[in-house]
Amino acid sequence: MFCDFYFKVGFGLQPGQTDVVNFTTIPNTQTSFTVNVPLKQGYRYFASVKCTNNVGLKSVSVSDGVLYDETEPRNIFVRDGDYQSKTLTIDVSAKFVDPESGIGFLSVFVKSLTQLSEVQGPFYFAGNVTALHVQLSRPLQNGAKYVLNVTATNGVGQSLSAISDGFSVDTTAPVCLYVRDGNSPLLKDLKYISQTSQLSVSWNCYDNESPILRYRFTVKNKKSNETALPLHSLKGSLNSSGSALLTGNGKWTPNYQAGNSYVVGIELTNAVKLTVLYWTDGVTVDNTPPSFKDVKLAFDPVRDALSAQWKVKT
Repeated sequence: MFCDFYFKVGFGLQPGQTDVVNFTTIPNTQTSFTVNVPLKQGYRYFASVKCTNNVGLKSVSVSDGVLYDETEPRNIFVRDGDYQSKTLTIDVSAKFVDPESGIGFLSVFVKSLTQLSEVQGPFYFAGNVTALHVQLSRPLQNGAKYVLNVTATNGVGQSLSAISDGFSVDTTAPVCLYVRDGNSPLLKDLKYISQTSQLSVSWNCYDNESPILRYRFTVKNKKSNETALPLHSLKGSLNSSGSALLTGNGKWTPNYQAGNSYVVGIELTNAVKLTVLYWTDGVTVDNTPPSFKDVKLAFDPVRDALSAQWKVKT
């Protein structure tokens, strides 16, 4: 039906209702109508249009409604972890909510705190995504710290940005300046021990990018590589430099054979799960005292002296 007489336009909070603006008559040559009224946050509004032709026939059309939203989204969290070893990808969790118009999309910028001019992005994601996998165009630098600026834009174009607390990049395993047999405070590297069930080890290690979270120890025969004490953790906390007595923790009873040499291994794992194993140069077990034979004593009356002689068993 051609509307050759007039239109009537009204606005309401339900389809077909005119409780916001009553029907207003406009010419049939007009195809739009604007009215200024105070709108309420979170309410959906509908337009109803009546058309009447010259013979009095009428038709009504109703819009599908529009939700009025004058507030920006609300951030729940942005989590990027504390450390990572990957240099071309970042995994971040982010959640924003907007009960009125929803989250249309997310955009992410990656910023370096070490080199302030280094910025990558924006990277775009759907608004209903909370696990964001960011694929970078340039690699992240080892030892540098980065933050993520995540912006959520709602259905009416209002935006809110949230910045993560940042993460550091670590692509290298821990480093040890030394690993020595024994626990001498003078940093003496032992070569021999008399104990057949205990070994001690001292170390000085570091990791500049992320903390060392786990220390494990093992012992093997230096010549045969046979394991004498499996890889295991010790009770209590350890520091990046220190010493420890390896007894088997009550679970294993090592038996280091006299005459054999043994090396101690210390395995270090940092916050990004990079692991390295360092070994001492080894100690030899000697649990027997020296043995002598044929000790003889002689007297020299000219010099008025005593002289002792002996032989060492080999």
